[in-house]
Amino acid sequence: MKVTIIGDSIAMQYGPKVKELLDGEFEVWQPDENCRCSKYTLRGLFDWAENMKGSRIVHFNCGLWDICNLFGDGLFT
Repeated sequence: MKVTIIGDSIAMQYGPKVKELLDGEFEVWQPDENCRCSKYTLRGLFDWAENMKGSRIVHFNCGLWDICNLFGDGLFT
């Protein structure tokens, strides 16, 4: 079974550990880049579609970027 992990820098931190823990039972794929906010990730799905093909589980975590308000001009998403 294949698992895809998509998310911001936090997901990039735990993704390799998940891959290690599931080794032998699941194929785990994660983009090499920080997927940032949900809008960025939505666009990235087109680029990552081939790598995600066959995934039965997709773990999605962009929460902190989605609530980010860097310059007082509103939330990213």
